[in-house]
Amino acid sequence: MLFQKIDGIEFKMGEKFDFSFLKKYGKVFKVFDDQDSGNICFGIESQGGRIFVKFAGAKTAEYNGDISEAIERLKTTGEHDKKRWPLSSASYNVLMKAISPDRNNRYISIAEFSRCWNSAIS
Repeated sequence: MLFQKIDGIEFKMGEKFDFSFLKKYGKVFKVFDDQDSGNICFGIESQGGRIFVKFAGAKTAEYNGDISEAIERLKTTGEHDKKRWPLSSASYNVLMKAISPDRNNRYISIAEFSRCWNSAIS
């Protein structure tokens, strides 16, 4: 495990990864790095408000699986959930985390996610 920083926010990773592409979305104010699903999530302050970005493709500290499986799982879940949840893009980005199971098929409760998210943005 190692630590990285983006926009002054420190977070843990399994291997170093270049997240500089996130700059085009805005400034990172929170990193959710305790995911065991192979995803890492970012709270980003953008011109349109705060958004939630869920990313797969990097070796996170908590995931022991194949990165390509994490990517495919996120793609599949994302397309499925877009059909089930006709929301604005910003709302969808936030709810994606709450409705996506981790690799052990566990869901974070919406109440717990809301508490974490509200804590992160306050």
